[in-house]
Amino acid sequence: MTMASEKKGKKRSFKNEGHKSSKKPFLEEEVENKILADVDQDEIDEVLAAQEFPMQKVSKKKKKESVTEVESEPMDGSNETPPAIDYLLGWKSKDKDWKFRKLRQTWLLQNMYDKEKVSKANFKILLEYLEDLKGAAREQTLKEAKEFVEANEDNEECTEKRKLKRSLNVLKVLT
Repeated sequence: MTMASEKKGKKRSFKNEGHKSSKKPFLEEEVENKILADVDQDEIDEVLAAQEFPMQKVSKKKKKESVTEVESEPMDGSNETPPAIDYLLGWKSKDKDWKFRKLRQTWLLQNMYDKEKVSKANFKILLEYLEDLKGAAREQTLKEAKEFVEANEDNEECTEKRKLKRSLNVLKVLT
């Protein structure tokens, strides 16, 4: 018989080779039941909620999403500029550390008509930035500006005259 056939025929059993039995002694179970009977379910929930579970490995994409900054004005009412405005000013000054950031561009495009979020001076810089805008962002911005102008150009009672004026400027730049 060869060595391989000997191994195939021989099966190992671990039942009685020093492994402990999975059954608890009766006394141990009784003590555990008494302890659990005295504990309130609310206490158990508190302990479980307070427990720290080990960190699971997070993919780079999910990690990036969780770290992404929210692009909005500071909540404390201070005069800090939003990160998207800093991004725009960095682009204008051709800062060597400047790099494209989709989220900040999106914030700028969504808030460019709001005077409180994008000042007149920053809007002029944003118009220069829009000249280089490409792809779906350019198409969507152009579409939104056209729709707003068409809906409000002949309307004498337009309450958003500033938005209309800014939309006309965006149309000039993008067409």
